[in-house]
Amino acid sequence: MVSAIDGIAPTPPSREAELRSAAEALQVSLFTEFLKESGLMEAIAPMGGPMEALQAMVLEVVAQDLAASETQLADQFYRQLKTLDQSAAGRE
Repeated sequence: MVSAIDGIAPTPPSREAELRSAAEALQVSLFTEFLKESGLMEAIAPMGGPMEALQAMVLEVVAQDLAASETQLADQFYRQLKTLDQSAAGRE
């Protein structure tokens, strides 16, 4: 997990948690969209109706599992969000 970035000023702890949470949510969202586009859900359960809720749950669980793997996407998103946050703070 990245907590400091060279050349970027420290961020208040409350903001750090917000940026980290946003980065992790972005990673899960990215995996969720990828899984939707992959056709995985149609292969698992081509039925509609009540199965849609189950499909959505499976999709979210798989996306979270992928996000928990060592992809380091959340760290990369965090770096970008922190850089953008610091840039915006410098302009205020």
